[in-house]
Amino acid sequence: MANPALTASELAWILQNAKPQAIVTTLDGWKTLRRAIEELSDNVVRQTLLRDDRIFTVDPTSDPYGTASHTPGPPPPGARDWKALLSSPPLKSPIPFTPSECLARTAVIIWSSGTSGKSKGVQLSHAALTTSLAALWHISTGFDGDERWLAFVPFFHVFGLTNVLLLAACCGGTALVMPKFEPRTLLGYVQRHRVTFLHMAPPVAVLLAKSPMLDDFDVSSVRGGVSGGAPLGSEVIETVHKRLGFPVKLGYGMSEAPSLCHQVGDTWEELQPQLGSTGVPLYGVEIKIVPSDSDGAGAVLKRGREGEILVRSPSVMSGYLNNGAATAEAFTQDGWLRTGDVGKIDDSGFLWITDRLKEVIKVKGFQVSPSELEAVLCASPLVADAGVISVFDAAQATELPRAYVVPTDTTLLTQHVLGETEASPELKRLGGEVRKWVEGRTAHYKWLRGNVVFVLQIPKTPSGKILRRLLKDTKGVDVCIYPEKVQPVRAKL
Repeated sequence: MANPALTASELAWILQNAKPQAIVTTLDGWKTLRRAIEELSDNVVRQTLLRDDRIFTVDPTSDPYGTASHTPGPPPPGARDWKALLSSPPLKSPIPFTPSECLARTAVIIWSSGTSGKSKGVQLSHAALTTSLAALWHISTGFDGDERWLAFVPFFHVFGLTNVLLLAACCGGTALVMPKFEPRTLLGYVQRHRVTFLHMAPPVAVLLAKSPMLDDFDVSSVRGGVSGGAPLGSEVIETVHKRLGFPVKLGYGMSEAPSLCHQVGDTWEELQPQLGSTGVPLYGVEIKIVPSDSDGAGAVLKRGREGEILVRSPSVMSGYLNNGAATAEAFTQDGWLRTGDVGKIDDSGFLWITDRLKEVIKVKGFQVSPSELEAVLCASPLVADAGVISVFDAAQATELPRAYVVPTDTTLLTQHVLGETEASPELKRLGGEVRKWVEGRTAHYKWLRGNVVFVLQIPKTPSGKILRRLLKDTKGVDVCIYPEKVQPVRAKL
């Protein structure tokens, strides 16, 4: 499952690694997919996918799913309408597997950005998904066939896949698919369909807490919500409860290990003591805290002590697709997954996330690799060097990528007092070129909405590794390349 917002080159990387035998996409995604296939270096994969019977298109805005005719519509050249599958005979009989073999087989591959830059294919088995669903079911008190959930969290994200799509099927509820997020459309769906529960990323919780547009809609049908994908402040949760009367719970998971922790309880009184934490470990999940600089085999830290969070569960990934080195690095020798998150377990057994070891920026729930953006920037003839960190935008409750860029022509900086003077027209134009360069090569959530700072050099170790903790204090000339957006207010590393 891949993000349709990816560029052709980003998608080509996934196709090259996954080597799919068939693809289902939307009409909107067809052009990008076609360009991605044409960019493939593997001729066998390219020729396989260019066959007319391997790509199927879906038009969610007009497909008559409920009609009896199932008449295929006009697909673009080189593709078939998905409804043609309904009248086609099976290509082959299912391969007979034993129950244990079925559980171990890969059910889905989630593509996750990591510290190495290129996206990695996270392989989740049938056992991993069923364990995750059993864990969620165990704490999902009150969910029944009358549930109506608004599915605006994308299904290619593990949160949308497990907590919305699959869990809705398990409890017999309805998932109303919202093709594209837009605040007023979301609130209109809630009012029209009497949505009962909201699965959201932190920016939506901020919308519920602060936006005046809620006064135009009736959201009284909502009994609760859960936020995932990124941290959410307790103040926002308290404001939502005070304003709308329902609690928003927090959970903890990742592509490599869905459904690890969750706040439990149905009333505000039960949830209040858990505010700020991610709750307790779920069914089948083991968690331990070890020193951040250890190999995972050292002594487990006592409660209240901070360290790296290690997890073990049947819900953990099988490994990264075609990437044995990354898989080996992700696990300790005795089979614990290294989350890359720093946290602690308090005396009540609640897990608190306090920091990250991984160099990953979380933009509205999506993972962005700093090294990937640095590679994109350094490929520009206008850029000599670059380093990327995250800055936190309190208004949107999200991190944003900020780039520190050494221009190829450093004389553009000589007329400035670094850290003090406003950017010259020449530097502002260069900032605009950097913006266009990045936008043309990356998905929209990777764009440099944290702005660009032009500097004379990037702080590095003798071996050449970027010292990101020093970047935020590096003096330079700040250029606002997204003036239409609310600007970040504090750095977070």
